[in-house]
Amino acid sequence: MEIPASIDLVDYTPKLVEELRGQQSKLMIGWDEYDLIQAIDSDFGNQFDHSVVLTHDNGSIECGLDFPIRRDFYFSGHEFEQLSFFEKKKIIFKEIVSGEYQDEEDDLEFPWVGEDDIATEEQMEEWLAEKSSFEDDEINYAKISGRLPGYEIFLNLPEEDRKALGMFEKEVGTMGFSVTGISMADGQVDNLLDLMEKYELPFYWEE
Repeated sequence: MEIPASIDLVDYTPKLVEELRGQQSKLMIGWDEYDLIQAIDSDFGNQFDHSVVLTHDNGSIECGLDFPIRRDFYFSGHEFEQLSFFEKKKIIFKEIVSGEYQDEEDDLEFPWVGEDDIATEEQMEEWLAEKSSFEDDEINYAKISGRLPGYEIFLNLPEEDRKALGMFEKEVGTMGFSVTGISMADGQVDNLLDLMEKYELPFYWEE
């Protein structure tokens, strides 16, 4: 199995490793039922649009993010004002339909289309001004969960150590949804513990 050089993680706050170090505390981790690294004690949070509360030795930390408006979500990295209406529709169509926008016949696929089956630029602007939701980037937002410690460990280890552990991102399909997290090769827990001590990562394995 090829071990990825890095993994994209949505921007959230506070960063777990930094916060644990600042509080001079450690967090217990272990396997979940899918052999993914997880915090042993976690729950849903309420201080952000999407968050998780992770209990550690000295208390708890809530890590999360607020969803951006759709304009910032869909047009990050683009000069929005420089784009034509057609170019904007092409970008959104590719994101929400996973296809190539051709002409006005494709407008019916847009969520802002009116009862007259016409998708105007004004309707699009109103839709883009609304806040995005969990469903807009469900795969990545779902990483901010009880499995967040696995991602933080992955991102804080050098690539050669991740490869030695056989660390990889794993997606498991279940009834109606899927879960994603970090796993590693069998028999590597003791080696992981040694590396967490070496790099002062504030986690320990459940007994």
